[in-house]
Amino acid sequence: MGNFAGEAIRTPELLGILREHAVEPRVTLVENVLTQLQDSGAVQDGIDKHTIATLCFGSYFAAFHRGESRDAIPEAVVSVLWPAIAAEKPGRRRR
Repeated sequence: MGNFAGEAIRTPELLGILREHAVEPRVTLVENVLTQLQDSGAVQDGIDKHTIATLCFGSYFAAFHRGESRDAIPEAVVSVLWPAIAAEKPGRRRR
């Protein structure tokens, strides 16, 4: 993916291929999971699924490039995002 992005200046259509075949399918998968979580009542209805999915994808990509453990990245991202998107349970107050 980095090679495609790096070549985007000389060959702009490569960035389009990267978006179409690598980025958007992954972002769409996360959006679909968020929809399922909304349907089950676990996640708030009013969230911006596209932005949250993009944040998840981007944070994974950045952490990977920093050399962080790939196994720890999903848990770290969820631990930061979940408090902001989780549906409020009866008797629980938002901070």
